[in-house]
Parts: sequence; C-alpha cells; structure tokens
Amino acid sequence: MRIQVIQNDHLSPPALVGDDLLAKGHQLSVRMPKYGAEVCCAVNAYDALIVLGGPMSAADSAGFPYLDQVCDAIRAFTAADRPVLGICLGAQLIARAFDAPVYPHRLSEFGYITITPTAAANSDPVCRNLPATARFNAFHDDTFELPDDAVLLATGKDCHHQAFRLGRATYGFQFYFETTAEVARAWAQLPEAAIASSAPDPVALIEKQLREDYDRGAELAAMITANWQQLALPGSP
Repeated sequence: MRIQVIQNDHLSPPALVGDDLLAKGHQLSVRMPKYGAEVCCAVNAYDALIVLGGPMSAADSAGFPYLDQVCDAIRAFTAADRPVLGICLGAQLIARAFDAPVYPHRLSEFGYITITPTAAANSDPVCRNLPATARFNAFHDDTFELPDDAVLLATGKDCHHQAFRLGRATYGFQFYFETTAEVARAWAQLPEAAIASSAPDPVALIEKQLREDYDRGAELAAMITANWQQLALPGSP
C-alpha cells in the first residue's frame, strides 16, 4: 500500500503508526508542507492518506495556506473511498474539510487521558477491539463538531469528541495514539506544555504516565493501525 503522510510539524512524526506500517511492507511518502513540500490530491497516486498533528489551528489558512490543500486531499481521498486517518490536527482538518466547525476548547488537554468507546465502536472495523476504557496521549487546545453523517466512536471526560468515522474509511482521532515515549518527552519540555498542563511539572507528569500507560497504549495503537490499513484491501468492510 502506498500512503501519503502529511506531517504538519517536525515534532509530530508518524511514530508508532509509521513504524507499524513500514514493518508490514507499506510505502510511506512523508510530506511536510509547513516546510515547503507539496500536498498531493491525486488519489490515483496513493492508496491511503494520513494527516498528523501540529501546533497550528486547523482554521488558520492565513498563516498556513497549505491547510486548504490538505482539506482538498481529505475530500478527494474520502470521495474515492481511499482510507484517511487524521490524528489531532488531522482530525480537526477532516471536520473542517466537511464544513464542521473547529474552535478553541474551553480547556487544553495534555498528557495521558481516559478515552471511552461509544456503543457504535463495538461494530466499527477499526475501533471494535478497544477496551471499555483506554489511556492515550493528548496535547491540544481546539475541538470540533462532527461533520454531517459522521459516527462518534470515542469520547472523553473533558473533550467529548475524541474519535469518529465518516463514510466507510475516513477516521479522525483527537488523541495521539501514535506517540512514542521520546515524542511525549519532547512535548513535555515545550513551553506550551506548562501552559496546557494542570500539573506543576509536565516532565514529571509525563514520566509517571509513561510508566503507567505507555505499553498498553502502544499495544492498542498497533491494533488501531492494523485495523485501519485493512480498509485498503479489496473486499474490506
């Protein structure tokens, strides 16, 4: 499978998702349009699209004009029934691409948070194996409304819309299920982490959470990734 990966910031790589896909023999074309790379909207060039996170607002086309092209690509891949995976900013861009509002949340989320699958997740091809609750990393200030006809797949205590599916194979995850321990540690040292975190020491918080939550979260990330990549296979649900 040939996958276009839109990496929106140098500190938000494909990480666990990319490692798993490469290990299965898929080809990743990682494009960083923030630093000048082109976004490909030609669906015949790729079998799937991944849009990763980043610190910018999904609505900031003035500051980041390429976001318009990312939304074009999301719409094109969705219309062609090619799998799309959006993570954090990527999920917000899916919402924006289909005319759902994206806006600042009443609070920031930072560190590992508890995610609860909805009843719809039980029969979803990607999320059906999630446990009753799971812990994943988060780092965001914005949230979004669901696009028309989207199916809510997971919720959180402080930020309700945590995962959704649009159509057959377009998925948005507000939380970062793909982060490695190294990425989580790098984020914890950012000035924004001190602002977003309710803890006095974000670095100490992340170290504690990595000990408690990382291994299980990585297992679930592998499951989500494996299920999502199956959507590109002929005859997949």
